[in-house]
Amino acid sequence: MGGASAVDARQPGQPAVVIGFCAVGALWGLAFLFTALALRGFTPLQVAWGRAALAAVALAALAAALERGRLRRALAGLPYRPLIALGLLNAAVPYALIAIAQRHVPSGVAAVFNATVPILTALIALGTGAERRMTPRAAAGTVLGFLGILVMTGFAVSGGSWTARIALLAASASYAVSFVIASRPTVRAAAGVPSAAVQMAIAAVVLGAAQIADPFDRPGADPAAWPALVAVALVSTAIPAAVYFWLVRHAGPARASLTTYLVPVVGLLAGWLALHEVPTPLGMLGAATVLAGVALGHAGGSRRTSSAPAERRTS
Repeated sequence: MGGASAVDARQPGQPAVVIGFCAVGALWGLAFLFTALALRGFTPLQVAWGRAALAAVALAALAAALERGRLRRALAGLPYRPLIALGLLNAAVPYALIAIAQRHVPSGVAAVFNATVPILTALIALGTGAERRMTPRAAAGTVLGFLGILVMTGFAVSGGSWTARIALLAASASYAVSFVIASRPTVRAAAGVPSAAVQMAIAAVVLGAAQIADPFDRPGADPAAWPALVAVALVSTAIPAAVYFWLVRHAGPARASLTTYLVPVVGLLAGWLALHEVPTPLGMLGAATVLAGVALGHAGGSRRTSSAPAERRTS
């Protein structure tokens, strides 16, 4: 996610969009593995807070570097009202809910549930007018990808409690609303590292306050917990956050949300390789179907609203 600068004035080529698309999906997928490892030494709210706080520091440092040390200049003129909403819906709420749920479900199962985001985003975007309508190929890709999610959910749904599943679905709904908010012209025009840093800082403040009433018992110390917490904050939060708004700005909310179709594939593989969560043949079939939906949906695109003129006026 580049800052709102001259770099953003040039439209990126298709290879750059595809690379950003794959990178965001893959790094988000690793977040579930890192969260599972971090939960061995921290409570869910501690993991969520550490993730947001460390990411905020990293993104603020990057924003300052991009403005040659002038962080205040980088933060000037940002649309803080929608960024507050994004800090809650794109970070604080889902980070907490996912960490709470992962106490009761395997990391791969959590990744599968997270992949419901694209269908929810598409429905919300269509309902609110953020997307006028999908092209036939984009609609087919969304349907095909969602069928893959159903296949994987069918093999994974037996893992964990219903409370955990509801928490994961609520996290997906929170992400979906944030994708649509991020598509607004004023937010897209300000898309960049500074706005991502603000979001994470807001989430860190909210989750930090939640530590006062943390109801969870902290597990015993585990040497893997600290490195995992740093990894989920930097590798799976700060880096993809540096691409997220840029991708939404140039691809639209529904197409950008298709990155989450890669999440279950990476999440399942990471859980299998690192935590011995062996996927079933049915799960692998679902993952292959998801990838097919990603390819079809990404190529098809969607018909955007007439927000482009507003973007140009505010950029």
